Amino acid sequence: MPNVSLLICQHYEVHKEVAKQLSLLVMVEKT
Repeated sequence: MPNVSLLICQHYEVHKEVAKQLSLLVMVEKT
């Protein structure tokens, strides 16, 4: 069985990256 906390941590990191990219896109769209 995989380490659940590790999976959650990795998922959170990926989500943070995606959110950062999306916010950058939105900022570009608005200007």
